[in-house]
Amino acid sequence: MNIDCKKNQEEFVELLRSTKREGIEYVIEDLEKDGFFEAPASAGHHLNVAGGLCLHSLNVCKAGLMVWEGLKTLDPASANQVKRESVILATLLHDVCKTDIYKRTVKKRKNKLGQWEDTEGYSVNYKKFPMGHGEKSVIMLLLSGLELQDDEMLAHGSVGNQHELLRGPALLRHGAHAESVVLHRAECRWHCRSHPGDHERRHREHLSVFGFDPSA
Repeated sequence: MNIDCKKNQEEFVELLRSTKREGIEYVIEDLEKDGFFEAPASAGHHLNVAGGLCLHSLNVCKAGLMVWEGLKTLDPASANQVKRESVILATLLHDVCKTDIYKRTVKKRKNKLGQWEDTEGYSVNYKKFPMGHGEKSVIMLLLSGLELQDDEMLAHGSVGNQHELLRGPALLRHGAHAESVVLHRAECRWHCRSHPGDHERRHREHLSVFGFDPSA
């Protein structure tokens, strides 16, 4: 799979700058320096190729904005609590913690003839900064100088605890931050389309809670 890293980086940066958030230029500078735009999204699953992490983040952002638009129709009171810039920051930057964990390596894989052969891939190493998924992303962004609001930080924290967010509107009524629910729904929507199989039924059920057509 060939990914246009330059095009995706330009779209990613344009979306970040649209938030006009203080410190965003420092974040862009650090992401570029640390190799975010060339990193894979995983070692052996979704978008495990150079540039996959940026593309995955764009996919989740677009899904998040769609969820936000739908939420404005289904639950205007809750949607009014969430600004578009917060959706962009929470979704685009939810996986910055993965920037430095993947390293190029050579793996053994079977070819179509059933023979083992060397193939390029990625390995994972968490030793540099072994901290929780969401917490690490928040710390990295704060260290870069980004001004984050409390609800945006909590949305990042929800990435590692998504099973607590499955009840959607019910959680909103009981005080859950809407940004967290939007981010979770966005990831569900993207994974539902890109990971058919064991998780498909569960993700489709979660999407239907907000009234979205899971086949769209």
